[in-house]
Amino acid sequence: MKKTNFLISIFIFAIFITISCNSSTNSNNNEANNDETNTKDTTAEEVVNLPDIEIDDKEDLTKEVKELLTSITEPYDIKDYFLLLPDELILEINALDRKKILEIKDFRESHESGIFYYTETIDVKNAFLRVKSAGDGDGNNIEMTYFVKSDKTRLIAVNIIYWNMLTETSDLYFYTYSNKKWTDVTADVIPEINMASFSTAKVTVDNVAITVLLPQNGKTIKVALDAEILPEFYDYTPEYEQVKDNLFCTKYDLIWNDGTFSIANKTNSKN
Repeated sequence: MKKTNFLISIFIFAIFITISCNSSTNSNNNEANNDETNTKDTTAEEVVNLPDIEIDDKEDLTKEVKELLTSITEPYDIKDYFLLLPDELILEINALDRKKILEIKDFRESHESGIFYYTETIDVKNAFLRVKSAGDGDGNNIEMTYFVKSDKTRLIAVNIIYWNMLTETSDLYFYTYSNKKWTDVTADVIPEINMASFSTAKVTVDNVAITVLLPQNGKTIKVALDAEILPEFYDYTPEYEQVKDNLFCTKYDLIWNDGTFSIANKTNSKN
């Protein structure tokens, strides 16, 4: 009986030792797995925090842009001004892309290039340029020209035309360019173009559906309001109905006066 109890005790002790060893092994394996997991997480974080490779591309781009701009020398023509404009003044299109745009002549080529702009008109003699976007439902067109004052200084006009399936809306700016510096002189050159130019309605609305056309020949700028589209522009907003109902003109000219423009020839197409 004592022998049997002794054997049973040895058997139980052996089982206890085996369980303890397995537990220790599993614990060690778990710690190893956790270390492996932590190593992978750390590696992943390092990859995320690595500098974006596009930074080098941007540096290369900046270098190429500088080389392009420094290659442009006086006397400047309208194409030069198109390239020299800072990106923020021309829809954030960089100068290298603008150079390509000058060589793209139609809608198909613009899509093939991936830039989605093309040059409709380049008239260096008359200092006029028109670029169109190849959007499917909306986009931006660009017109540029310059006007020469009697003292030979130039006022460079940039007309950004936002268009969609309903209508067009223009933003016209004037700049001087001297000593490689661009200066916005719009407020000194033209009267403000807004709804008050067309209507006596005392409402606050966005200046939508107002189009500006720069001259390819001559010095007269054409301004027009697409009044019929106004009520539809913001889901029949009542304020635009008021603008339409109180029109005193729908078209007028901006006449050149050796450095400034004045309003003339107001007409109302509704009459």
